[in-house]
Amino acid sequence: MEKDAQSAVQAISPIGSSSIVDVLLGLAFIIILIFFLAWLFKKFGSGSLGLGGLIKVIAAMSLGGRDRIALISVGDKQLLLGISPGRIATLHVFENPIDTESSGQKIGAGSTRLPQDFANKLQGVLSGSKS
Repeated sequence: MEKDAQSAVQAISPIGSSSIVDVLLGLAFIIILIFFLAWLFKKFGSGSLGLGGLIKVIAAMSLGGRDRIALISVGDKQLLLGISPGRIATLHVFENPIDTESSGQKIGAGSTRLPQDFANKLQGVLSGSKS
């Protein structure tokens, strides 16, 4: 009678230790796959999906809160944009693009360090527009 009770318990329990291991390995594989795809997307970015890299963020700087300014390059022009949660405004279009390599500081997308030339030109533009 004891053997019948044990076989009945084993027959009722469909989950064995090997199936639990299989499920855990499957979940681990999926989680690793998600992190790997997120890393690939972050490394190569979405620039290759859209305009083929025609629009590049040269520099960006937070102005406090959720407002910031960004210097972007579109073709052969550079634009200074003011970015707020509900609005993007063109603050200035540079006739002569700012040379970011000659300042000695490397600037990239998402960078918060701006070269001194850019800061001086921005100050000149902002003070010139107020006069």
